[in-house]
Amino acid sequence: MQAALKQEFVSVEDYLAGEEASTIKHEYLQEIETLQDYLVVAQDRVEVTSFRRSRAWDPELLSHLNQALSIPSFDLVLPLASVYEGVLGAD
Repeated sequence: MQAALKQEFVSVEDYLAGEEASTIKHEYLQEIETLQDYLVVAQDRVEVTSFRRSRAWDPELLSHLNQALSIPSFDLVLPLASVYEGVLGAD
């Protein structure tokens, strides 16, 4: 299977603002047969929530710069320090 990348930028606050809306979006994303992973990345704090099909879509919360985000469908491991480099004084 070839991995595909789809990006959509939504603030965490917008994502969480309407619990019903975020639940509907979460359910919609789960129905995309080829989607293996999706992320919710905070813009104002170090916080990435990773959802993975192989974990039955259970969320994994990463909130420390010394943690690394793993995205197996892309054979990628990305340190949060790299994700937030130049943001929030995380240099």
